[in-house]
Amino acid sequence: MLSFVMLVLASRLIAIYVIRDIINAPRDRVPVAVFGAGQAGVQLILALKQSMEYRPVALVDNNRALHGLVVEGLRVSSPDTLEKYVKKNLIKEVFLAIPSLTLPRRRQVLSALGELDCKIRELPSLNDVIRSGNVLGSLRQVSIDEVLGRDSINLKHTKIKSIIENKTVLVSGAGGSIGSEICRQLLANRVGRIVLLELSEFALYRIEAELNAHPNSSKGRIVPCLGSITDRVLIDELISKYDVNSVYHAAAYKHVPLVECNEVEAARNNILGTKIMAEAAVAHNLERFTLISTDKAVNPTNVMGATKRLAEHVVQNFQNQHQSTIFSTVRFGNVLGSSGSVVPLFREQIARGGPVTLTHIDVTRYFMTIQEASSLVLLASASAEGGEVFVLDMGEPIKIYDLATRMIELSGFKVKDDDNPDGDIEIAVTGLRSGEKLFEELLIEPNTLPTDNPQIFRAKEAELSQKDMLELIECVETAIEKRDAESVRHCIEKWVEGYHRSQNNEHDQISLN
Repeated sequence: MLSFVMLVLASRLIAIYVIRDIINAPRDRVPVAVFGAGQAGVQLILALKQSMEYRPVALVDNNRALHGLVVEGLRVSSPDTLEKYVKKNLIKEVFLAIPSLTLPRRRQVLSALGELDCKIRELPSLNDVIRSGNVLGSLRQVSIDEVLGRDSINLKHTKIKSIIENKTVLVSGAGGSIGSEICRQLLANRVGRIVLLELSEFALYRIEAELNAHPNSSKGRIVPCLGSITDRVLIDELISKYDVNSVYHAAAYKHVPLVECNEVEAARNNILGTKIMAEAAVAHNLERFTLISTDKAVNPTNVMGATKRLAEHVVQNFQNQHQSTIFSTVRFGNVLGSSGSVVPLFREQIARGGPVTLTHIDVTRYFMTIQEASSLVLLASASAEGGEVFVLDMGEPIKIYDLATRMIELSGFKVKDDDNPDGDIEIAVTGLRSGEKLFEELLIEPNTLPTDNPQIFRAKEAELSQKDMLELIECVETAIEKRDAESVRHCIEKWVEGYHRSQNNEHDQISLN
């Protein structure tokens, strides 16, 4: 009788707990599919089952030998079934859980998943999982640059190390997108010391803090300096005090619409600032000076591109007049995720629910990742013998409309247009801004010379004579002294080949950089 009573009580208690759990169970957990039935996938499923936010409902894997097996209550099926799950609204997100994928295979998988109308997240390496403290906390949304990116470059290249290892390097614009990544890669290659020259206090604070936390960093290795490249006294002081060996000149005013209506300061910073930096390099007998340029310097329709083209002429002229320092220029297009570029802007607009804005339906741009561009800058600089204008292989140009569409889809939404009025996010065309091109170019002349790296070419382009250079500098200095914007444009029109003023409306809302 006692045993019977205990059995009844136990069964009732169990029933109470089960019913309570059912009642209290979250009803709005997001249904997700896990891609990858290996150890990482299993760990992710276990974590998801404990989650109050996600509910694993499907498990897929490319390995046919696993199809049909039941893993943690989920039957393994082919990735082809994901489209059916999405169309039937059975899953809202897909979690990729194969950290061991090779880069080409990973891009192939991500590209295929990008065709689905749902969010894609990824479980990173084991080290990243450990660093985050938990499996779910390490999940991250796949970004467009990872799908459009190209093969990685060996950041610890022997040729790079040969010119910077245990030496002091000054990076101007060190807090910017390219400047900061150059600093990271310099540290990876055992640079002796980095002098960070930056005009923005916050940008300098941020990159100094990051670099000081780097495993290769040590006391005195990172030198933060707040100041302008137009301050010759400051530049001389920095080079002398810290015994600088070489300069990577990344500082520039580069945002097309802002520069277009601030011609005088653009000329002061981009042209005269480059001249001042180059003069200091020669005066202190530095080993190398590398200018970071842009594809907008080719046949420019805007002041930004024109001033950068004149900066290229300045550097070439210094090489012609002074042989002790190796001067070179590296020219490339847009980098994904840089400040002011369309990728972070589109990401913000998507997060707000749209619309995503672009200036023209047919606008195309060249893109590469910040890491790749910076690596190739260092490699090109290491290869320079003096006076080269290096051009990076940017691959095929990308339509910005296609980029916007892809980003919307990767975020788990549908484009709202005439063909799909029930979509989530609209793409709004605002019109070209002043100085903006539909298509960018990388070369003034069609011919290039190969280098020992298939991703780096050498441009064959005309240079200004010493007489023209002296007249140009006098023209620019006089215009700046008078704060005469029209005179700045006159200087540009006279000495920049291919320059013509844009007729685009100056009051539209967005430009591409």
